[in-house]
Amino acid sequence: MRFLLINQPMFNRGDESAHKALVYALLQHFPDCSIEVLFTGRPQDAVEECRVDDPRMVYTNLPVDERYLNSYLRRLERNTRFLWYFNPIARDIARRCRKADWIISSPGDNSLGARYDWDHLFFATIAEYAGRHLAYYGRSIGPFPDDSPMHRRFNVLSRRVLKKSDFVSLRDPESCRIAGAMGVQYFPTLDTSFLYTPMVQLPAEVSDALGEGEYIVLVPNYLISNSKDFGGPSSPTQVKLFFAELSRRILEQFPECRIAMLPQLFCGRDYASTDYAFFKDIAEDVADDRLVVLPDTLPSECHQAIIAGSRCVVGARYHSIVFAINNNVPFVTLNYEGRILGMLEAIGKQDRVVDITLALEPPRGRRPAAESRVGEPGAGALTFEAEVAIARILDRMQRLAPDEEARRKAKNATTECFERFVSLVKESSRSRRA
Repeated sequence: MRFLLINQPMFNRGDESAHKALVYALLQHFPDCSIEVLFTGRPQDAVEECRVDDPRMVYTNLPVDERYLNSYLRRLERNTRFLWYFNPIARDIARRCRKADWIISSPGDNSLGARYDWDHLFFATIAEYAGRHLAYYGRSIGPFPDDSPMHRRFNVLSRRVLKKSDFVSLRDPESCRIAGAMGVQYFPTLDTSFLYTPMVQLPAEVSDALGEGEYIVLVPNYLISNSKDFGGPSSPTQVKLFFAELSRRILEQFPECRIAMLPQLFCGRDYASTDYAFFKDIAEDVADDRLVVLPDTLPSECHQAIIAGSRCVVGARYHSIVFAINNNVPFVTLNYEGRILGMLEAIGKQDRVVDITLALEPPRGRRPAAESRVGEPGAGALTFEAEVAIARILDRMQRLAPDEEARRKAKNATTECFERFVSLVKESSRSRRA
């Protein structure tokens, strides 16, 4: 059995974790299989961060000239896909697709939908045209507004890919609702990371940084890069002010604990695409030795081990909460968009959410509730909404407890979906031999 994985998201420990969980599950259920993971024009250091070290695995990173990339995307947009055959990169991708028995569009976010990722759609479309089995696995989709001709074209192609796929699994109820309205057959699931709970020993330098006492994992989110897609804040100052004050209040309320900030983004090329620099700025403002920023070079297995040993997690990133659930660690979700709410509803943990959308907006006439203690010129003050959000977070933290039932629900939902996929793959293999 030959699998080809396409559309693997990059630069995020959560996406790395979902990739490894899916690969380990495939290797376990199909021990004689081979798996190729296909990238085009990605930084090689980021590709290496995702690598699973197994002789059955091949990671291919095709060099792509920017002119070729723009060329095949324009042909997709303009309905001139037949011209792909004159493009050597497109021909190479199509050849690799035809060699596979199953092509899997890897787990990830809503690249079909709000992000309008034409590169993602290109791979899914060329996979569909290759005439091989196609699985659109463990992703989010939508929404699909039709406010421009280009968006309408994207929506038509997305609907075609989803309907032509042999297996579609979607990781949140909103995506399932959208697929149902489109007439797409799908299987509901939760995040693919729940397929695997790693057990690793932490490096000595990480254990030393965490110390011997209790610690709380805090995962802020810069959010500025999310503002267009999710209606997030436009002020970096207000975001940093909020998380610095939250850190300070946590240390005041839990003086016996340290805070471990755990960067989830890696190999970033600028400030907005790397958590580490942002977290270090917060730590500098807080100026307390009990706040530790861990390196962004730790693999997702170490992230889960760090979270497994923590008192609780306070997370503004999706996979920080997934990792907490996967290791039965109490958590508070800092919600700024609805993607995670469906997952928490599915496992009965809606009470672990504090909405921070208004808390992160600039003051703009809102009455300040406290003077800023962040030593940044023009930092201003926390808004009333920010003060309310911090109070709610601290209140939730006082009432946390592990919940093995929630963990069981998450793992069962993900495992059931994967087993359906395995059954379909094995059935297709029997039909081909017959």
